[in-house]
Amino acid sequence: MKDTYIFLPHSQLKPWPGNIRRRYNPDDVASMAESQRERAAQGKPPCIHALVVTAGPGMAYSRRRILSALSPELVEGSNGRLYIVAGHLRHAGNVRLGQDAPLLNCVVRSYATEAEILADMRTENGQRSDLSPLEWGAHFKAELDAGVPAHRLIKQSRKAKGFFDHCVALLDLAPEAQRVIDDGDLPLG
Repeated sequence: MKDTYIFLPHSQLKPWPGNIRRRYNPDDVASMAESQRERAAQGKPPCIHALVVTAGPGMAYSRRRILSALSPELVEGSNGRLYIVAGHLRHAGNVRLGQDAPLLNCVVRSYATEAEILADMRTENGQRSDLSPLEWGAHFKAELDAGVPAHRLIKQSRKAKGFFDHCVALLDLAPEAQRVIDDGDLPLG
């Protein structure tokens, strides 16, 4: 099925449950919101890059329903919402704008498997500011759980095997230790 380009309110979108990023810098969210407000005031789409959204792995969406109206029947079982694959920060900025938020420019895409979704998330996030080791670890684990072999993840992410192993091993630590590492208060070594 071809991609569908459409403008949607942030309330029609929900973050992917396995989003690779755990948190966003509040200043980045505020900056994103201001950028969207300015672009919309100029008559431009609020985001330079459209959000990539999906009904979920193996689920088809109705192009006719998307184009005709925002409908709860958009995707059966989804309560009329689509999942964000790429663009969680753009979504967070839009949510910050509240009722004044412009509609978000989105690409609706079908994915056959969760592994395909996770691969696109890895590519999208790997091209921006680097993830924390725990974010990488959680994402690598999700891809491993989706059936992607470790050697392929190492090659595609362009990370060393040692880095890969270290990040995945961090997930075995107690949640409190993970928080201390994520906050930068405990060196990784």
